[in-house]
Amino acid sequence: MRREYDVGHLHLDPDFGLHHPCTYDIPITRELKKGQIMPMKAAVVREHGTVKIEEVQIPEPGRGEVRVRMVATGLCQTDVMVCEGGFPATLPVVLGHEGAGVVDSVGPGVTGLAIGDKVLMTIVMCCGYCFQCERGDGELCETLAPMAMTSAMLDGTVRLHDSAGVELHHSFCQSSLAEFAVVPQEVVTKVRDDAPLDLLCVLACGATTGIGAVLRRAKIEAGAHVLVVGAGGVGLAAVAAARLAGASTILVSDPEVHRRDVAINMGATHTIDPLENDLVAKAFELTGRGMDYAFDAAGAASTFDQSLAAIRAGGEVVLLAIHALTDAVSVPVLAMLLQKRVTGSSQGSIKPHTDLPILVDLVMSGKLALEPLIARRVGLDELPGAMSDMQKHPGRTVVVFPPADV
Repeated sequence: MRREYDVGHLHLDPDFGLHHPCTYDIPITRELKKGQIMPMKAAVVREHGTVKIEEVQIPEPGRGEVRVRMVATGLCQTDVMVCEGGFPATLPVVLGHEGAGVVDSVGPGVTGLAIGDKVLMTIVMCCGYCFQCERGDGELCETLAPMAMTSAMLDGTVRLHDSAGVELHHSFCQSSLAEFAVVPQEVVTKVRDDAPLDLLCVLACGATTGIGAVLRRAKIEAGAHVLVVGAGGVGLAAVAAARLAGASTILVSDPEVHRRDVAINMGATHTIDPLENDLVAKAFELTGRGMDYAFDAAGAASTFDQSLAAIRAGGEVVLLAIHALTDAVSVPVLAMLLQKRVTGSSQGSIKPHTDLPILVDLVMSGKLALEPLIARRVGLDELPGAMSDMQKHPGRTVVVFPPADV
C-alpha cells in the first residue's frame, strides 16, 4: 500500500518496507498487576548539578494516561538545563522527555491506544479547543502546554515515588529516562509495528525541533539557500530537512571539525569554522546577496547576530535553541527596514499525531536519514557520565533500556 503525504507545503510520496535492525526493540514479556509495587531504575535529580540512577516505584497510570515500557530515550540539552537549574523544575525530579516505547498499561478513559502499541512521546500537548489550537498552532496550546512546566501531571498531582514513598516530580509530563513512564494520552503517538524505536526516539523532540523548523515553521522552498548555525542534534536534523526539501545551498557553521564532517554526511553542501573564517562573508560569497534562511541551533547572542547578518534582505532567521530562559538578543532597526524576519519555533511547530507517522514512514523509506544524528547509544547506568560529556559527541546520545524480565 502507498500513501501520499503533505508536510506543510512539501508533497511527499514515501515508499515502504525498508527495515532498520534494532537490537533493543523487544516485546513486552512481563506483566505488572495493578497495585503491585515493584522497583524500576530512573534518573533522579535531587540537587542541581547532580543526577543519580535510583530505584523508584513503578508508577500506575491515572485517568487519561498510559504507562509505557521504555525502549529508548534521547538525551536532550534541556535535560542538562533541568539538572543544572537553567530550566525551571521542582526537585526531586525524574528526567527525560524524548521517549519511545511500548504501551504497558492503559488508564481509564484512554482512547485510541492499547497494550502493545509502539509509541513516541513528545512534549507537544494540545487541548484542541483553545485559541491557539483552533488556529492550528497546537504547540502553543494555552491550556495544556503551560501545565507541562509545572513538574506534575495534568491534574496537578504526581505518579512517581521513590523507594521510601516520597513524591518525585515529572519532567514535561513524561520523565522517560526511567524504565517505565506514565504520560497523558495527549503526548503519545502510535507508530507502525516495524518502527525501530532506538532510532526513532529522536523524533520525539530533538530531531523534530530541527525538521519542523525547516518544513513547518519556515516552509523553505526548493532551491533555497540555507544556513544552519550549530551542528548538534537539532542543527543536523535541520540539515537533513533542508536536503529533503531540495535546498540548493546548505551552509553549516560549527567550530568542531567532527560535527562539520557529520553535517556533510547529512547533506550539507558547505561547512565553515566560524572561529577561523568569516561566516557572513562566506554566506555572501556563496549566494551573492545572503542566505534565504538561517536556522540558529546554537542559541547564543553571537550566533544570532551572525545569522541575522548572513541573510539577505527579506530573509528569515529561525531560533531553535536557548542557553537560559532569560537570554535576550537585539535586532538593529536597519535589519527591520530591510524586511529581515526573526521568528522562533516551539518543538519544531509540529503536529505530532499528523507529522510523526509521516516522518517515520520517510525514515523507513530511506528518504530521511536519522542514524547519522545518533552519536552513541548508552545504558541508563551510563547516563550521568554521558550528560557530563555531551559536547564531545556530535549528534544525539540515546539511552537504551534492556529487555524486560521474563
